Amino acid sequence: MDKLRSLDLVRLGLAKLNDGAEWTNSNKRKNLINAFAEIYDAEFTNGETFDIFENMDRSHLEEVMFNATEFRTGIIFRFQSGGRFGNFHQSAKKSIWGEVKLADVIAASSCFTGGFEPIEWPRDFVHSEALNLAEEAPLMHSAGLMDGGIYDNQGLDSILLSENRVASEPYDLIIASDVTSPYMNPFKFLDDKGDKGWRKWNYASVRSRIIKWYSRMKWGLLVLFFISAMYLLMNWSDSLTTGIFLSLGLLAVILLLLMSRIKKKISIYLSDAKEYLEKSLPMTSQLRI
Repeated sequence: MDKLRSLDLVRLGLAKLNDGAEWTNSNKRKNLINAFAEIYDAEFTNGETFDIFENMDRSHLEEVMFNATEFRTGIIFRFQSGGRFGNFHQSAKKSIWGEVKLADVIAASSCFTGGFEPIEWPRDFVHSEALNLAEEAPLMHSAGLMDGGIYDNQGLDSILLSENRVASEPYDLIIASDVTSPYMNPFKFLDDKGDKGWRKWNYASVRSRIIKWYSRMKWGLLVLFFISAMYLLMNWSDSLTTGIFLSLGLLAVILLLLMSRIKKKISIYLSDAKEYLEKSLPMTSQLRI
């Protein structure tokens, strides 16, 4: 329990993905869920495989199962000591499932969406001591496995199937852990705001707006400079008014020079952006930004 509180799995998992970091199993793809599996193996399960559940007489447990969702056919994939190991479309022989590491099973069952990419069956489950699995793996269909809650959130379907398989008295107590909070705001679809306002902008419209704004400001400053210059030529004197028009003229010149430099920078940026988008996306001129 202390290790669960103190172990920073995210930090250790990300560290394993760094260049030069130790990667224990070369058969595994190098990603975050497999990094977690290696940490589980080193810190919690100590290399144990699923055959630890072969003889349940040594335990107070009668049956053990871990659920995952299999993305090839979109149904449940069960790692279990009784019943089918896998699912209807793909099941594993006893000689194979006994070699599967508990750490990989735990990783598959806890591989939640948004946090991980799928763990691959059977490739990511092959290890140096899994001789039968390594031999059979090329003959098996590849499938992505993720959190079993995607298919059966409470795992109740597995419990009911186990109850039928045992053919004994119905279970008198089933405890399901539901982490859904009753205080969560219900999901709502966003309102469709349509193509209006900034949503109508694309590369061409943004460029057109910039050119229009630049043109208006440039002509405004030129007019201001021209008026200031005419006044100074016709009414030069040592007065406050002369100082104001002189300042306005100088300000107009400075702003015109700055705008010229900014225009060049923006033109280069837009040109680079257009080139990038044309390479990465078709119909760039219609792209909404």
